[in-house]
Amino acid sequence: MPWRIFGPLLVLVLVGQSSARAQVIAQRLRNDVPAVTQLLPVGLARGQSAELTVVGERLEGIDRLFGLPGVKVAKAEGDGKQAKLTVEVAADAPLGIYACYFLGQSGLSNPKLVRIDAWSQTQEHEDNNRQSEATPLTLPCGVSGVLSAADQDWFRFEASA
Repeated sequence: MPWRIFGPLLVLVLVGQSSARAQVIAQRLRNDVPAVTQLLPVGLARGQSAELTVVGERLEGIDRLFGLPGVKVAKAEGDGKQAKLTVEVAADAPLGIYACYFLGQSGLSNPKLVRIDAWSQTQEHEDNNRQSEATPLTLPCGVSGVLSAADQDWFRFEASA
């Protein structure tokens, strides 16, 4: 059935959902625009470069992003399910949490939240589920990761009174 017939019905069904989740569901059903399901890291540090991993559907040609002031794409590569963008964050990029959109061959994606921070950023890796495998941190810093059901993540850092 055409999208225009089921569009209004879908809107009624999704009224109880969060707007970001509803948009991802609608984009998956539309089957004609990029749908981002995961973005890592979700934190970027001022004045540094970082590699963003974008996971989803219809991500062919993703090479630009919008919504992150002071952030530009230096390199982009990937396929329909995953894209890797090397981004450069300006030293004077405004701090805060922003809705980030990605542009590719299929159009503009749904938003994902990204924080521009003054602190360096560390990526959490899934071999830190026990105290003996704790990820070492140098404070101050931000940590990006994925917390799944019943997941435990351990971190180690120096502290003094």
